[in-house]
Amino acid sequence: MSLLSDEELHDLVDQGVIIAPHSQVNGSSIDLTLHHIIRIEDSIGLSNKPVDLYPINGTPKQSIATREVNLNDTNYPIQGIYCGYILRPDEFVLGSTNEMFHLPAHISCEYKLKSTQARNAMDHLNAGWADATWNNSQLTLELKNVSRFHKLILRPNMPIGQMIFFKHTPVREENSYAVKGKYNNQQKVTESKGLS
Repeated sequence: MSLLSDEELHDLVDQGVIIAPHSQVNGSSIDLTLHHIIRIEDSIGLSNKPVDLYPINGTPKQSIATREVNLNDTNYPIQGIYCGYILRPDEFVLGSTNEMFHLPAHISCEYKLKSTQARNAMDHLNAGWADATWNNSQLTLELKNVSRFHKLILRPNMPIGQMIFFKHTPVREENSYAVKGKYNNQQKVTESKGLS
């Protein structure tokens, strides 16, 4: 497996493997930006029943309760500019990238948080691997404010991370994400579909 660098990354943009402008290509990564729709944890309808992370015996798959928030919504005025969401200390949200992915059978990639965001106490919950043949999808992000005292502002289109790409032997169709995965064709942020 080999890590792709700038010339190869520009080729991926040209081929439509990632739908992103060439200006977001770096030496060995492609910058990603935050989509304007996020999902925040919601206490409405919350019961004391825990979320079963691996339901058995035909029990329905579960996920935490969330509700959709549009970062462009004027209901969230921030510092005189009517867009964004204030992420409070220890708060968790789901977001997604503006960029779309169409990975072929010989390319996989991995999400990395921007160092500037990390230095301001933004964390990503480390679920950023994308298998070959994951396609027609935006990457869902699991974001958390890990500071003790500071609120963080999430704004639409802000730089949020970067993707590094790997070239490898093509995966066999029966083992591909197109066959085994459950998050292909995810448009905007997607809640958990449970473990299978």
